[in-house]
Amino acid sequence: MTIKNILKMKSLVPVTLLGIVILSGLCFAFADSTESEFLNEIQLSKKVIADQNACIDDIEATLYDFSYEISALRTQNKFLIHENKNLKSELKTQAERAANYRQEIVDYQEENYNLKRQLDQILISREIRARHQANNTELIMADNISDEGTDQEELKVKVLQTKINSIATEIEKREEAINEINEDTLETVANIEANEAKVEFNISLEPSSDPSLEFNDPLVSNDVLYSEPTAAPKLFNSIEIVEENENADVAMTACEDEFSSKSPIYSMIENTNVNYNYIACRNDRYGRKIKKLKKHAKNWKYTFIQFNLESDNINLLLNKEFRLRFLSTDLNTYVNFHTDENRKKSSHYDFVYEGEPIKVSIFNEEVLGTSFDIQIFYLVDGEEYLLEDDQKQLFVEGQNVQSALASN
Repeated sequence: MTIKNILKMKSLVPVTLLGIVILSGLCFAFADSTESEFLNEIQLSKKVIADQNACIDDIEATLYDFSYEISALRTQNKFLIHENKNLKSELKTQAERAANYRQEIVDYQEENYNLKRQLDQILISREIRARHQANNTELIMADNISDEGTDQEELKVKVLQTKINSIATEIEKREEAINEINEDTLETVANIEANEAKVEFNISLEPSSDPSLEFNDPLVSNDVLYSEPTAAPKLFNSIEIVEENENADVAMTACEDEFSSKSPIYSMIENTNVNYNYIACRNDRYGRKIKKLKKHAKNWKYTFIQFNLESDNINLLLNKEFRLRFLSTDLNTYVNFHTDENRKKSSHYDFVYEGEPIKVSIFNEEVLGTSFDIQIFYLVDGEEYLLEDDQKQLFVEGQNVQSALASN
């Protein structure tokens, strides 16, 4: 290599270093720009996910309200159809009564016609005799009627007139009764038409509505919840100790504590789980879910809860009594409320489990505190036994836990 070439290469070294520095700067700038765009995309994705969660929340609430309303509509349809059946039966009864009254009127009119003919015959005979007597003719003696006969004739006239008047009164009464029946019939027909229109309107709101079919809530599993027990449950509250004796067998029973491993109450609590299908806290019945409580919880009025009880042996839960409460955890007090079924304010809601999900709509006006839990108790002779593992948080320091979990 010549000296000239070496010098030429040395002159290129600064230029190459400068190019590397510039290229590195461009790479760092590109990397920083890419990272910034990536962070922006992440923030945008978070916003999209939050909006989607809110949309899902609204759809979920609408679906629950829709299923709840459809169930109410079908129940109303059953009632209206049953009421129409009774009204139609009443309509038939009214028609039969009116027909009987009309037949009685016809019978009275026929009797009245015969009585009037008899009365007319007597009056005509009397008129003829009066004319003969006025003309001083000898034909008046041809009738050969004595004074006694004339008195009997007068009495008969009075009797006939009395009967005719009585029949006229009876006919008038029956005509009034028929008019009343006609008015009742028109009212009954109007009620039937109104009920049929209401049923048609309810069906139009949900075309597949059939009052004769059992309603299946789309939010609830259709799995069979009840099956006949194959064997008696092995739950005992005592241990039987048998000692042998030459004379007789003596059975000694050692009772254990109520909450021992053999207690049926303890076993019930340990083996019962609460599956919350739906929880919605709202300010308006059909509004959006509350994400954060305002001061004194002024924006929390309605709570809609749907849950089911689960156990390895579901038969043990059937016809057992349970209680629901709202606990203000920061004040250690229970919230007073009333439900759609019971308008009397109370601090609890009692129900008997019959194998179907529990739906309850709760309204509360005065709420103190910022943190609240749902508590479910097993009731035995009025005593409460808390299902501690299934205590559900609603709000923690004013923040809706369910909304926070959904957003995450």
